[in-house]
Amino acid sequence: STLFQLINTGGSQLSEQELRNVILIMVKPEAYRWIRDLANDSNFRNCTALTDRALYEQYDAELVVRFLVFRWLERNKLKVIGDIGDFLTDTIVELAQSDQFNSFRAEAEESFRFTFERLSETLNSDSFHKYDASRERHSGGFLISAFEVIAIGLGYNAKKYIDGGSLPDIQSISKNLWQIEEFTKNSGTGVRASSRIPVTIPLGRRLFE
Repeated sequence: STLFQLINTGGSQLSEQELRNVILIMVKPEAYRWIRDLANDSNFRNCTALTDRALYEQYDAELVVRFLVFRWLERNKLKVIGDIGDFLTDTIVELAQSDQFNSFRAEAEESFRFTFERLSETLNSDSFHKYDASRERHSGGFLISAFEVIAIGLGYNAKKYIDGGSLPDIQSISKNLWQIEEFTKNSGTGVRASSRIPVTIPLGRRLFE
């Protein structure tokens, strides 16, 4: 995306999401304000429990963008992501500018608020931390791979639970995730996002079916 590169050549130390914010403010301020509003959701904040530095760099807004983009993305498109930063920027800008934005927004917001309300009630600040079976507790820091499976997987299926379907056991899914080789092999450090996402997103969709 040339616009992204254009802004990025100023030599300033902006994070990818700060640049994305600038672009969204230029093309659709309403979309930017909506994403910031979702990032301020108290349940979302409880579950992600980000560091001050991550918040300063707008990583909370980036997680919202990831939720919005990957919850909705068709499975065949997960394999052609390439650079994750450019992909997120291009996709969210395209969504913001599309004629479907308002209907997308209403449905996505309902799923987002439902997802983080349920996670806040069950896992809270442990939502995206590794579960250590030997010590029977979650530990370590925020893991994007866990977010992709648990938040986006639940979000993808949220509509049927909102409509009255019985919710699966979120806590046991979270604990058992770390026994699934397909996940552990693809979620460690050094696994690129473009390799990880085609595994984590479909896995999350399946686990919360």
